[in-house]
Amino acid sequence: HTDDPIVGFYYFKTCYDLGRLLSKMGDYKNSYDFYTTAVDFYKTDSSLYFAAVAGINGIKDKTISATESSIILKSISKAVELKPNNAAYISTRGKYYLEITKDTVKALADFNKAVQLNPNDESSYEYLAIINYYQSNFKEAINNISKCIVINKYEVYYFQKRAIFYTYQKNYQAALSDYDEAILINQ
Repeated sequence: HTDDPIVGFYYFKTCYDLGRLLSKMGDYKNSYDFYTTAVDFYKTDSSLYFAAVAGINGIKDKTISATESSIILKSISKAVELKPNNAAYISTRGKYYLEITKDTVKALADFNKAVQLNPNDESSYEYLAIINYYQSNFKEAINNISKCIVINKYEVYYFQKRAIFYTYQKNYQAALSDYDEAILINQ
């Protein structure tokens, strides 16, 4: 580290850019380390956010120990604190709660907040649909996955998911229609 702000900036920028490159290459452990270094040196919301994203991916692919999870949660929560109206940050924290801690109550709260802030947040609607599906709230699952379809009508996966949800409601005609739509999109 240095007290020279110019040198400090380039050091931070290099760590940040290297973290981004390594994340794109799937090397989440080293990506997380470089983003964390950038955070330690120059505390910005985006460094905290990307460190958390790399950390979540690293835990999922087992290159980062689950013991790091509390540090990852602190990173994303600090990013949310710095930018409380950033839907992407809030959605990522929801993803952390859902995928790492399995806390659906906190995940639902974050995903709902994210879609309030950004009504076109396709990913948060998808997570809301999945959570509602696993809680056997098929009506709400259909409502959320339908919002994904409105945002991105060419994503086959959404039609397939909604067809499954309709099937659980015994609305076979609607399920059939969604499967037909999925086939049409794939052609």
